[in-house]
Amino acid sequence: MAMDREPPAWAQALGRIAAFGVRTAVGVVEYRQPVDADEYGQVEEGSCRFWYAAPRSWRVEDQAGVRHVQDSEWTYLRRPGGGMLRLHRPTMGFADFGGHPATLLGNDDDRVERFTRGDDFSVPQGPPVPVEVADRPCWEFRLAASPENTSKPHLLRVAVDDATGAVLRMQVPELGAHVTAVEFHPDVELEPALFTWDGPVDEDHEDELAALRQSEEWLAEQQLPVPRWWPDGVGYTADHGDPQTGAFSVHLEVPGYPSLARWPVASSEPAWWRERTAGRHRHEWSDDAWRWSLAVDEPLAAEQLARVVESIPRTPSIAHE
Repeated sequence: MAMDREPPAWAQALGRIAAFGVRTAVGVVEYRQPVDADEYGQVEEGSCRFWYAAPRSWRVEDQAGVRHVQDSEWTYLRRPGGGMLRLHRPTMGFADFGGHPATLLGNDDDRVERFTRGDDFSVPQGPPVPVEVADRPCWEFRLAASPENTSKPHLLRVAVDDATGAVLRMQVPELGAHVTAVEFHPDVELEPALFTWDGPVDEDHEDELAALRQSEEWLAEQQLPVPRWWPDGVGYTADHGDPQTGAFSVHLEVPGYPSLARWPVASSEPAWWRERTAGRHRHEWSDDAWRWSLAVDEPLAAEQLARVVESIPRTPSIAHE
């Protein structure tokens, strides 16, 4: 395989990725992802076939059948127990299952951002090398995480299609982890009916979805009182929120990924928190309004915990008549 031009710089590749102009695409993705490999030795692997139409239409099928269908208005997702869940909006929640093609092709919100987060794989290591993925010429870049992120010592290898700017493979060979397009055919004619679902839809989830939407809306409106200090710096991702009580949990984006939760001081510990933190060490404390719990893999020193607690803004309880 040969490409008759100089290897592009990573900044040029990011520009190509951002300008992704494929109108439609059909392909097959294979994936292998160790899950808690150090402790359990589990591996998630498989394959799926996909159909894509810009900007946000998808159809994804795996060995068990249709996994995801989406057009500009509706999203249908196969539930773990079977049956299709319907959401009245496009969503990226489908990417939670391994090997979804959006892991490679991205979307308008994160197509480039995923490679530019300062604490993640964003630091190019040398020039790219020519490779072939899905019978297409690609440039493969090696990206390191920032030196401060000691949880990711290996390099992420990203193969970018020379013709379209599509990411066709991401892999960490040292971990045996990869997401790879083994087939990729851009700009093909597709029937609009591919992106509609006319089969049965589960009807027993409306209350669950309404509660989820309420939770998401409340979380989006809040300035959540989370630690502003951690020994190596801190960020967070909101996980659970209850607008009726003010209870919430977040994942702190620091080494070890500890989780923090609070609930009203007069309430008992939520069952969901107890289940999610089983097996982890928990630091717990209370103030006038809230009970707090910090789940970590290794206990913090007393002075570190004190500084974390002191950095959390004080907020009053949420009273409902």
